[in-house]
Amino acid sequence: MISLLVQRAAVLMLRPAAMAAEALFVPGGNIMIFAIPIAALALTASSVPVHSQYMVATPNTPNLRALERSYVSGLLYISVISVAVLFLSLILIWKGVSLELVAITLSMFVIEKFSDELTRFYEFQKKYSRWFIAQSVRSIWLLVPVACYNLGADYLHSFFIASMSIAVITLVNFFFSTHLRPSLSPTGWQAIRTNAVFLSSSFLLAIHRQAPRIAVAFAFPKVAHFFQIVAQVGQVVSLLFNVKYVIPYRAVMSRRPRLFERMLSAAFLKIIQAVIAMLVLASLAIPVADLPLGHEIMMVALTVAMVADALAFS
Repeated sequence: MISLLVQRAAVLMLRPAAMAAEALFVPGGNIMIFAIPIAALALTASSVPVHSQYMVATPNTPNLRALERSYVSGLLYISVISVAVLFLSLILIWKGVSLELVAITLSMFVIEKFSDELTRFYEFQKKYSRWFIAQSVRSIWLLVPVACYNLGADYLHSFFIASMSIAVITLVNFFFSTHLRPSLSPTGWQAIRTNAVFLSSSFLLAIHRQAPRIAVAFAFPKVAHFFQIVAQVGQVVSLLFNVKYVIPYRAVMSRRPRLFERMLSAAFLKIIQAVIAMLVLASLAIPVADLPLGHEIMMVALTVAMVADALAFS
């Protein structure tokens, strides 16, 4: 379990590393702070589990081919609809956005969607080394346009070419690695309708995680990299917390929920107190942010509050 935990934590840290590279080496190149959370919001909001029956199937499962067609069809229908909705939303809501940035965001959604499905496939197949590679590539490619910029290329154009190329490669690799064939059948719509009940909770989760990141990117682009890096680190902290406290106590949580709450109530109260204290400190630091250490105090307070929030929602 420790080895898998280290792998999961390591791949989660690749994304903030790429954001830090953009902040440090591409002055004013604010692409990731917009494209990543918007694509992630679309990914989470479109998380309809059409894979549920296919992923648990075995070679001896009856109607395996029918399950494959249902899964692939549902996945493609959701992906096409999500791309269309995301495209229209960006064009209609984001006034003055360049078509290249729209294409980058759409490409990143495709990369995230099919990387997510591929890594889920590897996890069900217990091919953890391939899971680690797929998850790593999912974030490492973000360093390519940063490197191209530092070699003299235009950052937006480099990002556009890299994202489009990786999107095509990810799509082809998904079908090649899973040995599935593209299919559009009516059973895909049935799989979507059957699991559409999950859309509301998926959308709420997407808003909770990504809306603050998008809002900060638009309102305070100078601190957006820092904000999103801390938010991503918060996910790593949340993962560690889950492995340490949630997974070992699942039986207690389901059978004796009050006992579990009593076990962690003191810790939860401390987290709540830390969040309130740090938010108050950050608020007090805003009027003096331009004074010596004012900005630093605000950043540290927000960091503690965000990490505590990640723990609270684990």
